[in-house]
Amino acid sequence: LPFELMLLPPTRFSEDGDQRGFRRSYDQSYVSMSAPALFAPFVRLELLHWCPLYTAAPLDGMQWYSQLVDYGMPGPGEAAPAAADLDENLVPEIMRKVVLPIVQHSVDCWDPLSSRQTESLCACMRELLIYVNPEDDVVQELLETAYKRMVSAAEEVVLPSWPPQAMSVTAGASELAARRFGTAVRLIKNLAAWDMDSAAGKEQIIPRQQLIHLAVDNLVAHRMGPHLMTLAPQDAVFRCERLISALPESWFADGLPANAAILRDALVVASRPLMGPGAAARGTDTGRRLMKLLGRVGEHSVAKQVAKAYGI
Repeated sequence: LPFELMLLPPTRFSEDGDQRGFRRSYDQSYVSMSAPALFAPFVRLELLHWCPLYTAAPLDGMQWYSQLVDYGMPGPGEAAPAAADLDENLVPEIMRKVVLPIVQHSVDCWDPLSSRQTESLCACMRELLIYVNPEDDVVQELLETAYKRMVSAAEEVVLPSWPPQAMSVTAGASELAARRFGTAVRLIKNLAAWDMDSAAGKEQIIPRQQLIHLAVDNLVAHRMGPHLMTLAPQDAVFRCERLISALPESWFADGLPANAAILRDALVVASRPLMGPGAAARGTDTGRRLMKLLGRVGEHSVAKQVAKAYGI
């Protein structure tokens, strides 16, 4: 193999020259159809140390992308290519045939409880879907795999519903409960990271209702809610605050999801003792936090009672 063909830039510019100087021969030899396969080895070489789970660098910042993104584009004074020019699809084809399989393998290894992996993977998916059709069978298989891994992670969440008296006399019980609750909150944040629109902006790549069902119906209603009802008031409010902050505001656009009623109930139950005698002595910060949380779950009447108790 000639040395100049072992490097991407000379190969790329050689092809460009053939295209511009010998357009008819270029078309008749089907170079446009062969270009993705020709450049794929060079792209794979640069991607050897790239992992969608740990690499924050965007695809459009890579060397192969900068060298190929304008492939086939007319130079100064040259006529624009035909509308059906296949060279325009070079980067999308490389994304689909070279990058997408790497991402698909990464999803098989993805840990839904890892915030770092989730953030990196979702950023990669947002960029990838600019070039690849979300309806592509491989993309749909990838998203189905991702959702199944989320379901499996949610099924493994177990939160104790021990009463405060048992928690206080059992060594390590409070720490265990807090750690498991934190894990559940982190999982909800990672689920919410997949609530993203497709590149066309018409729909979510994973339907929002599926994510709400998993996060709210499964985790909040059946696992986290019963745990919140057993906590001391201050602890319950603190954990309700963490949980509510993890739920995207867009999920509350039509009011509190029906199956999240237990979250509202836990917050109201925890608020009652904190509105009793000595409420003002706890400071207005506590009152304002309670008001904000109650307003978020639609309990405006209780929020007014809190404002009165705390003199806000």
